Amino acid sequence: MRVLNPVFIIGSYRGGTSLLFRLLSESKSLWSMYREANHIWQSYSRHENEKSDSVFLEEQEDGSFINLNTKERISNLLEKREELDLAYHYCSYDNYALGFLSRVKFLREKLPFVLDIINFFNYFYKAFKLSKYRIVDKTPPNIFRIDYLSNLYPGAKFVYITRNPVDNVNSLINAWCHKKKFKYPYRDYLTDDLEIKDCDSRVWKFFIPKNFSQQDYQGKSIAAIAMGQYQEAHEAALESFSKMDKEKFLQVKFEDLLSEPSQVMQKICDFVDVDFDEKMQKIIKAMPAVNTDSKDPNKKPSKSHDFAEIQSLIETMQNKLGYNQSSYV
Repeated sequence: MRVLNPVFIIGSYRGGTSLLFRLLSESKSLWSMYREANHIWQSYSRHENEKSDSVFLEEQEDGSFINLNTKERISNLLEKREELDLAYHYCSYDNYALGFLSRVKFLREKLPFVLDIINFFNYFYKAFKLSKYRIVDKTPPNIFRIDYLSNLYPGAKFVYITRNPVDNVNSLINAWCHKKKFKYPYRDYLTDDLEIKDCDSRVWKFFIPKNFSQQDYQGKSIAAIAMGQYQEAHEAALESFSKMDKEKFLQVKFEDLLSEPSQVMQKICDFVDVDFDEKMQKIIKAMPAVNTDSKDPNKKPSKSHDFAEIQSLIETMQNKLGYNQSSYV
């Protein structure tokens, strides 16, 4: 039993990855966790309580990797692949209802034995019925470990979804400043009463920069922080994809997925070699609600922010990602 030719969705937080993941998870050819796989990477993280770390894995000349968070050298990639395979075996499903149950916080925290039973039978079903199968994974910090995943899974396909920086950064800011969602309470270890201009958050959210120091960000504007997260993530992706064979990755724009979902999904399905079947076509017509500001690509986010101080950075990223500035400023 082995994970074969997985599909990794690569993109920024608040950049359309959830929608694409939900759509691809409908494929009969792809098993899915139906949630982010952050728990798989906890052993790589800089802190035992970290649930969503930006794990930086830097490839060395001898083919090994250095975990820049923990300084660990990773040389036995086969062993690490077996660890990842095992995690996927227990936690990926071919049924949305089971995947939805695995996302229920009450079950995970109060009744974990229920999920243990489900995963037990799920694992042995695969062990007896499947010698190999494919999964689709959407975990935003994977944007910093593309090289590593490509080495672990030489047959993997990467779907790189981008969202124009104006809307993506706006969405990041709104999420940073949301008073009820995105609390990241476990990151108390990382910051001590963080002070950010124009935002009442006291804890670091979303991507953690490579060389994080609270002092470097104390008193900075939320626009500068969110833009820094967006820029660092996409710069990492662009660098990794520049070294990769073009047949292994496909860039799609979130705006195109919203405006022409059938055409874009057909292109993606052809790329990852799965059928654009009736089930997927049906859910596309309904376009499921996920963590986006709107199903309308032309509608502005609920709250817009002043980007004067980061305008040059926005324009640079628009050029790099193929966005027409006049259409998105």
